[in-house]
Amino acid sequence: PVTWRVPCGAGYAGVAVAKGNVLLWHRLDDKEVLDCIASLDGRQLWQASFAAIYRGGVDADLGPRSVPVIDRNQVYVYGAAGDMHAVSLTDGSTVWSRELRAEHDAEDGYFGAGSTPIVVGDLLIAAIGGRNSAGLIAIDTRDGKTRWTAVDEAASYASPVTMQVNGETRVVAVLGLTTVMVDPVNGKIVQRFDFGRRGPTVNAATPLVDGVQLFVTASYGIGCRMLDMSSDPPKDLWSKRDAISSQYVTPVRHGDFMYAISGREDMGDAELLCVRWSDGQVAWRRPNFGTSHL
Repeated sequence: PVTWRVPCGAGYAGVAVAKGNVLLWHRLDDKEVLDCIASLDGRQLWQASFAAIYRGGVDADLGPRSVPVIDRNQVYVYGAAGDMHAVSLTDGSTVWSRELRAEHDAEDGYFGAGSTPIVVGDLLIAAIGGRNSAGLIAIDTRDGKTRWTAVDEAASYASPVTMQVNGETRVVAVLGLTTVMVDPVNGKIVQRFDFGRRGPTVNAATPLVDGVQLFVTASYGIGCRMLDMSSDPPKDLWSKRDAISSQYVTPVRHGDFMYAISGREDMGDAELLCVRWSDGQVAWRRPNFGTSHL
């Protein structure tokens, strides 16, 4: 049975949940709004709002696309126009705000900003696709100041992840045409490899990590790759075009298998399939399943 309901506005941002709070990031009229809702009964605990300036692209939806990020006592939200805000989890007060895409002259892309940032230590790392080597940016979570910028590459819609390589924490970001592994302390590029295709394409699925193994996938004839990121350069363990080709959806890993939506929503050829992690062998597939979230 439904315990409670809360109306919400535009956008594709999933909710974040922590400490009995549900954080809903959405657009209402000319505002991007962050609602803090009690998970027990749906009461609104506080609300923060910011001017919404995104005017739309290929998709008519004008709302935010990035999931709120909760770290300690702060929430970080990234708007569809590329504005980043740090908000107190206690009362919704604004700690700092930055117009990241405007500051770094980043293009809107097909759908605006849509890559969820990640917190590593005291740094908030985001893929913004700015010019002059500001593809990635690291911001101090305490004061909102830039600590480093790196990579001359457009942003994608995939979110950065962390992995441990040779005892060191690394951040991996799938960008527009390149995937990079950087040192989160200073933004130095440790590894990189080509992934993506020019033209009307997007990289959107967030990579999956197991030790030093990294799995990436995209549609538009790109397919998927499993790489060993401890090798220099990164070594392909396997690569296929006829297994997972995810246009938007991040596959789900469970045990020895991945479950994925492969194919394109706009072409009507999306299928559900199960693929073995170790070698990419398809265990089963259900054609014409359609697009869904997993």
